[in-house]
Amino acid sequence: MLSPGMEKDVELMFHDTGSNGRLDINRYLVDKVEEIEKCYPCGKRRIGVVVCGPAKFTDVCRRTCVELQDKIHGDTVVSYITDPFDW
Repeated sequence: MLSPGMEKDVELMFHDTGSNGRLDINRYLVDKVEEIEKCYPCGKRRIGVVVCGPAKFTDVCRRTCVELQDKIHGDTVVSYITDPFDW
C-alpha cells in the first residue's frame, strides 16, 4: 500500500478493543501528536486517524481530532476518516 521509501515516515497502529481492552483515545492521540511534532520539528506533518467502531467511539475520536486540530501548530494536519458500523 505504501510507495517505496515511504515506510520510514508511516506508522500504523491497530488496536482491537475486543482482545486488548479499552483505549483512552483522547490521551493516545494527544501523546501521539506531541511525539510526531518532536520527531519532525519542521515541515508539514500529516496525521491520518482511521476509525471503525460503534457510534460512541467514533464520536469521541472525531471530537478529539477536532480539538487537536484547534490546538496544534499550523504545520500539523490531522485528517479524520471513519468507517462506522451498526449492530
